[in-house]
Amino acid sequence: MYKLSLVVILMVAFPIAMATDENFSIVLFPDTQNMVSSHQDMWRSMPKWVVDNQAKSNIKAVIGLGDVTNGGSDLEYIEAVTGNMPNNRGGWNLLKSSGLIYMPTRGNNGDYFNETRWNQYFGPKYFAGKPWFSGCYGNSTSCYYVKFAEGSQKYLVLAVGYAPTKQQIDWANKSLNLKENRDSKVIVVAHSYLGLKELTPEGETLLKGLIKQNKNIFLVVCGHMHYGETSYTSYVLRDGVNELRANYQDMNNAGDGYMMILTFQPSKGIIQTKAYSAYKKRTDPHGSYIMCMRLPTPRLVYDGKEDRTTRGTAYTYYSLSVANRNDYPAYLFTSAPDLAPCGLNKNASRTWVNIYDNQTGGYIYGFCALSKPSDMQSLWFAVAKGKTPPKSVYITLYDRTCGINSTSNPVNIK
Repeated sequence: MYKLSLVVILMVAFPIAMATDENFSIVLFPDTQNMVSSHQDMWRSMPKWVVDNQAKSNIKAVIGLGDVTNGGSDLEYIEAVTGNMPNNRGGWNLLKSSGLIYMPTRGNNGDYFNETRWNQYFGPKYFAGKPWFSGCYGNSTSCYYVKFAEGSQKYLVLAVGYAPTKQQIDWANKSLNLKENRDSKVIVVAHSYLGLKELTPEGETLLKGLIKQNKNIFLVVCGHMHYGETSYTSYVLRDGVNELRANYQDMNNAGDGYMMILTFQPSKGIIQTKAYSAYKKRTDPHGSYIMCMRLPTPRLVYDGKEDRTTRGTAYTYYSLSVANRNDYPAYLFTSAPDLAPCGLNKNASRTWVNIYDNQTGGYIYGFCALSKPSDMQSLWFAVAKGKTPPKSVYITLYDRTCGINSTSNPVNIK
């Protein structure tokens, strides 16, 4: 047996993928309105860096977090779309011609107050012929979604923009529940959702009306809220859904060209984030997190009991197993010599399995050296023969690298 020390780190739940899947990246463009309106060189540096590093970083998609423009004028939209570059090969058009998935999102500044102009530049026609463009509300991209597959996993990215109406939220719910979308893991792109830690009013509406209604949503990203130099990014894990905000518009009153790069690493079960400015050739360390993949919920089964004598003492052994053990990737049970040892074992596994009394919550027994998911077929605990066992038990899986616990159902002990 052993005792656990509590480790807390920032994390983002991410769906389980195969360990053989390749790393890939998604790039977030925080609010760009000030760069587009008055610091065009900063703005142009962002899509150019993405295209230049598309192959090197295996970038699959670029997602805007809203407020593409400031006042919403034609001149600003032209700068946003073309970057005023020759042959329209700048701005969002540069991404459009690169083969990447591109997702400008409607914000609350010039984007919001003139939906007609928004759709003139970024409406459904802007995505014509793109197979990943999968649906929009009405004939507007105020709310729309894209789909793509990467490795063994399907993804759906839903952009709801700023302050979606009830009708738009209803449409989003129906879209996520279409038969062809139910097996996709979902990223929601809002403009206004998270502050430093608290939800905005728009976030409260989305949490109640959309996020809590769909279990396949694992990440919400947003911009909008800004607090001077106190915090350009923030993160909250709320009821198993991860919320990430990035907004650099107060940095030198424009944003300095900062992007948020999310690098998915299935073989390690993590997502690394990096806030990087190609314009300044600088990284903001406060925007760097190690974020982790969500653990499946273990389905615990009671397999019976057996009397045995161990070292001259009679015990009753109670057998347990995890029915969905094959849902867990192998990397969770690799040895982790860089983490705390389990007693004298300095190569204890990354993930420990703990058994608890369901009535009292008391710790009963644990396994710190499982080497593969199939080892969860043979869990057990023992009590002295003749002693009364707990009425029911449950287990937790504790990923020590990420500080994530996943708790099973209770099972009755007979």
